[in-house]
Amino acid sequence: MQKLLKSIKNGNQEFKIAFKAIGSNHVYKNRKTIVKSIALCFIPFLYAFIALWAFFNPLGNINKLPIALVNADTYSDASGHDNRIINLHNLNLDGTSQNKYGAYQFNINDLQISNEKKTFTVYYYDNDKTYQEHKNDKTFLTEIIVDKNFTNDFNIFFSKVLKIVEDNITTPEKIWNLINKISERPKISLEASYKVNPILGEINDFALNTLKDSIFGKFLPVVISDQIFDYWYNNAINEPGPDGYKKFQPIFKTLYNFLSIVVPGLGPHADEFNARIGSVDSNDKINDVKNLEHAYWMNHELLAPLNFIDFNINIEGQDKSPYGFGLGPYFMCIGMWVGTLLLTFTFIRDKDVNKSKFWSNYLGKSLWMVIFGLIQSTILTTSLLLLFHSTDLWSCCWQLLLYMWCIGIIFDLVVQSIAHMFRNHDLGRFLVVILLILQLSSSSGTFPVELEPGFFQVMYHVLPFSYAIKGLREILINPNALNILWSLGCLLLFVVILVPLSLLVNWWYDKRDAKQLGTKLETNKSETLLIETNNISLLEEGE
Repeated sequence: MQKLLKSIKNGNQEFKIAFKAIGSNHVYKNRKTIVKSIALCFIPFLYAFIALWAFFNPLGNINKLPIALVNADTYSDASGHDNRIINLHNLNLDGTSQNKYGAYQFNINDLQISNEKKTFTVYYYDNDKTYQEHKNDKTFLTEIIVDKNFTNDFNIFFSKVLKIVEDNITTPEKIWNLINKISERPKISLEASYKVNPILGEINDFALNTLKDSIFGKFLPVVISDQIFDYWYNNAINEPGPDGYKKFQPIFKTLYNFLSIVVPGLGPHADEFNARIGSVDSNDKINDVKNLEHAYWMNHELLAPLNFIDFNINIEGQDKSPYGFGLGPYFMCIGMWVGTLLLTFTFIRDKDVNKSKFWSNYLGKSLWMVIFGLIQSTILTTSLLLLFHSTDLWSCCWQLLLYMWCIGIIFDLVVQSIAHMFRNHDLGRFLVVILLILQLSSSSGTFPVELEPGFFQVMYHVLPFSYAIKGLREILINPNALNILWSLGCLLLFVVILVPLSLLVNWWYDKRDAKQLGTKLETNKSETLLIETNNISLLEEGE
């Protein structure tokens, strides 16, 4: 029993000594170790705080992303007037000037998003050419493209609708079926891409179902009202006299009731509309009432009758397992950065050969890191290809592998240059971890960076993840060689800046060390000479 108690006592004492030695050497040895220990305690908090700051409620800021409304309609009448269905006048933008992005800007107010009302900004491009010139200047939630034949198809469709209503005034139950058989319909396309961000594809259903009604509600009631009175005017000319005008009054009352079903909100205006058309007894009166109705609808936005417009949804990359293809590059970059960071624990800046030059030590270890980085990127890429076994992945396997090799080399050189920039290697690694945390939040890997606070939008442009992720998405989704090369060029800038800077700092360290060593040797020689001189003097005195 006594031996057991003695063994426990000795073990406890040995543990205390070991625990104290670890603390004195690595935790509270000096000011630097204390600061480092405190900083390490805050790393989890720092990561959680920044991530929550960036992503706490990004969809709540969805209205920060503007919408592009692109009028590719090429219709023009014989007189050269802009009689396109969508134009500056019908959008109430007369007198508005273009902004720096070449667009006319207006707002959609009070859209209900969750429990909040939001204001969305719409960038209206009056022609496709201007949009193509500026499309890369701004990140859009979605691009709504009006078809080049929109006005022509709209006029054909609506003239057929009016004819159907006129011919079936006594049998209104047939109207719906006959209208549904009309093949010519105006077309609008909704454009988006997972290249921009994976989450944008997921929220474009919202853009289609919520925003389109408000956008087109700005002008379609105006256009439909004008169509009704133009049709009345053109037909009344062929049937002069009071009877010709009265003939069309019940037709348009029926038509208005029909449109009240299609266009929510027309009903409250029905009595005023019927009173106005009941007073028509001449073509001039038709034009007067048309102008009154036009002015009314210019100031009353309603939900638009969109069931007669063909909406074509084109989300680039939606056919490629989009969430994996969209988020995959983000996690691949994180994996490569963390793998490179771990290499710095092996290839530390301390010299393995004491008398080696600063550049041979630096470049030798950088080469070893590059070799390991190539192995890491090869394993990562081939693992993804084999595990997911996607046809889309295999179709771009060589481009993907080459790009990942480039990322591996660039990340290795960047991380190595940062780690070697400080005498205390742990301080360099600490900075690499901080950069990782910032890049997790600001690289547009999850939510678009435009939905985050301004700080992260600045960080997006000055950190390598942003360009690495952009290049990978370009390879995975309809690759464009110029865009890939641009991303690589931006990544190489980090190498061009950081590697020479790190070499310069290491040269300065070596020069300072050599100077200090020389001073120390001179001091030691002086002390030795002084001792020898004193000894000789003592010997002489002894003799």
